[in-house]
Amino acid sequence: MNGDFELQISGTRLFFVILAGAAIYALTRWLRNKLRAWPMSKPRRALVDRLRLLGETFVTLAFVIIAVNVLLAGHPLYSTIMLGVLVLGFVLVSWNSVRDVVAGMLLKASETCMPGDHVEIDGVAGRVRGLGYRVIALETPDGGEAFIPYSRVSKSTLVRKPVTDGVFT
Repeated sequence: MNGDFELQISGTRLFFVILAGAAIYALTRWLRNKLRAWPMSKPRRALVDRLRLLGETFVTLAFVIIAVNVLLAGHPLYSTIMLGVLVLGFVLVSWNSVRDVVAGMLLKASETCMPGDHVEIDGVAGRVRGLGYRVIALETPDGGEAFIPYSRVSKSTLVRKPVTDGVFT
């Protein structure tokens, strides 16, 4: 290389990348509408919505990676740099979620609390209704719900009153 670099992106490649992106977008909207119209129970709908969102996320990430490679074809160094920037950006944007998921895995593995236990976390008291991917769901004494991210749980004191055979110990 002589230091004179001119990045050129083919108009045809750009057109096909935009066309593919529009087609993927249209397909995901169509699928979302079809799934909303399909009769199913509430729990199954919640599961299908979560799986659909996860699928859309993976398809979008794969599209972005492929689009960068297609648009920067012939420039492997810049293609690699751009992919690195995209991965770094994704990690920075999703860092809180990743931290919550990891803290949740550790909390679940240590069996610190289980559904049915009464707990107090950072001044919020209630009965554990569920342990999700990112949050612990509590039913508060007034009947409300509190969703506390696992990263917050791991940074605070958790006071637990376990339930044994339906009776508090």
